[in-house]
Amino acid sequence: MLEAPVLVVGGGPAGLAVAACLRQSSVDFVMVDRDGTVGGAYRTMYPETELLSPAKYTVLPGMDVGAEGKYISASQYFEYLHRFSTSHDLNPIRATVDAITPVPQGLDVQFRGVRQVVRYKVVVLATGIFDHPVVPDVPGLEVGSHCPRVIHSRDWQGPESYEGRRILVIGAGMSGVEIAEQCAQAGLQVLISSRGRIRLWRRRVLGIDVHHFVHLISHRLPRWFAGSYCRKLPPLGAFDRGFRAGLGTGMIQRPGAVVKFQGDRVEFVDGTIETVDVVVLATGYRWAPACLPVEAETGNTGHPLADNGRVRGVPGLYVIGAPCGRILPSEFLRGVALDAPVIAREIASVIGRTA
Repeated sequence: MLEAPVLVVGGGPAGLAVAACLRQSSVDFVMVDRDGTVGGAYRTMYPETELLSPAKYTVLPGMDVGAEGKYISASQYFEYLHRFSTSHDLNPIRATVDAITPVPQGLDVQFRGVRQVVRYKVVVLATGIFDHPVVPDVPGLEVGSHCPRVIHSRDWQGPESYEGRRILVIGAGMSGVEIAEQCAQAGLQVLISSRGRIRLWRRRVLGIDVHHFVHLISHRLPRWFAGSYCRKLPPLGAFDRGFRAGLGTGMIQRPGAVVKFQGDRVEFVDGTIETVDVVVLATGYRWAPACLPVEAETGNTGHPLADNGRVRGVPGLYVIGAPCGRILPSEFLRGVALDAPVIAREIASVIGRTA
């Protein structure tokens, strides 16, 4: 059941995209997912979350999103992924990869609960980052606490269940800013804390969505042009979809960096103390798949460094959906759609040479 020349790990957008392209290239593969289903992080994401990119930049190869409007929600995209998987007859097997070991003849894969290792010529990692949230080291902060309630932005399910409560968001990147905007628009007072300044970008320039310019430029720039970015992955900032307006009305407040917690009391760097009911950690994620071989070269956030999708240091191992995996926007949906056909064609060539 798990035997084939190629293994695709992950049933999210990246895994579906490369699997569909492998099928189009007549490459025999097995696709596995920890939950045995498609959708990845979009399966549990707050349904009303609006995707950052316009709908036309979220399509996977060969199938339009088919949604009305310029932007779509997480629930709409989840439905699209199901339609895509059905269209391409992609049904991931429920399995967890515990280890990938390079050997002269390929890659030995250890599946959880399976005694014998399975050897593949090629393995494609499409696992994403959402399983590995970053938790800041703040004195007194306890994840899972109920006074205040502490959750990561990964588990945010919207402001509806927090009516009348005071919310603190730690982190002012894309997720943190969006959550603060959602709270303010729902009539909830929210504090947003960050160590540095908040970088806000306009969504439109000269009446044109800024993603149009980004799409035109980013995948054409050589990676050496942004070598430091590819290794360090500094914060990109966030689009303003009501953040400044929330600051103006006082629904969004910026108290500065958090120093420590004492129960539901939070001390900030300027000495002020606030009482909060809910803490949302919008502090990002780290690439930390347990199965990534130690031989793989990695960047500052743990992400594998790759050339045209080939993970450095591990022949036969590919990655899709990772930062700068092939082009600058490889970690984004538009990058996944551009990378999948190229990676699939190269894998088809590799399989043909080793057949």
